[in-house]
Parts: sequence; C-alpha cells; structure tokens
Amino acid sequence: MPSQKKVQFSQSIEFISTFGDDEYDRTCLETTPCTYKDMFELLQLRMELRKQMEKMLSERDAQDSANELDYASSTSSPATSTSSSDEEVFN
Repeated sequence: MPSQKKVQFSQSIEFISTFGDDEYDRTCLETTPCTYKDMFELLQLRMELRKQMEKMLSERDAQDSANELDYASSTSSPATSTSSSDEEVFN
C-alpha cells in the first residue's frame, strides 16, 4: 500500500507589501540569444580574470612568506640575546 502524503500549512501568516502594478513593471524583457562570438569573448574574459587572480594570489603568497621571514628573524634575535643575558644574571 503506497504511503499517504500530507501537506500542512503554517498557522502564522505574514503580510508583506509590494509595489503595485502601476508602480512596478513585471513584464519580461526580450533578450537576444548569445552568439558564438559572445561566448568566445566571455571565455576570453574568464581566462584573463583567472590569470590575474593567480598572479595576485602568488604575489600575496610571496609577500606573506617575506613577512614571515622578517617576523621570524626579528623575534629570534632578541630571544637569543635575552636568554643569554638571563643566564648571566642567574650565574
């Protein structure tokens, strides 16, 4: 025996005002189909944007690596000198 499907509607009702027909035109716009040339231009644009994004990401990665090296070199030097001066104080 097939299962019975049931539908239940919410008991709370929310009214939302929208623009009337005289204020808002809801008719569809006529569009022209894409031609082969249009699609080719879109694909070229997509490839150019991807290349630009890859270039920007690689530049960001290089900058992040440089920043990490700068941070590591700036934090390792004082820590070494501080630990040696601490040893001298305790001896």
